Amino acid sequence: MKPACNVATLIERFFTERLMRQRNVSGNTIASYRDTFRLLFMFAQVQLRKPPSALTLTDLDATFIGAFLTDLEVKRGAGAKTRNLRLTAIRSFFRFVSFEEPAHSALIQRVLAIPSKRHD
Repeated sequence: MKPACNVATLIERFFTERLMRQRNVSGNTIASYRDTFRLLFMFAQVQLRKPPSALTLTDLDATFIGAFLTDLEVKRGAGAKTRNLRLTAIRSFFRFVSFEEPAHSALIQRVLAIPSKRHD
């Protein structure tokens, strides 16, 4: 496994380079994205029995992300808007990763293809 495929390394670069330096997003956006990945990593630790530092991109496939989004709705009681906000953060990360790790393009495309839920 290449170190560059380690999710922890990619997440760090996503927050520092992409969100803070390149996009100069607001503190609220950073906090929202941070919360999304905190929840995702807690879900991964339970489901995959791996700490966040050991996760790889192949662990975060579309099936796993879909299960995470379902868990948000079912166990945490999140509505469609909250689910879609979490999905937006994940998509943003995977768009960043598509430039950093083009060898994982098929996996990335499947995650980016996860549809948002309709809501009122």
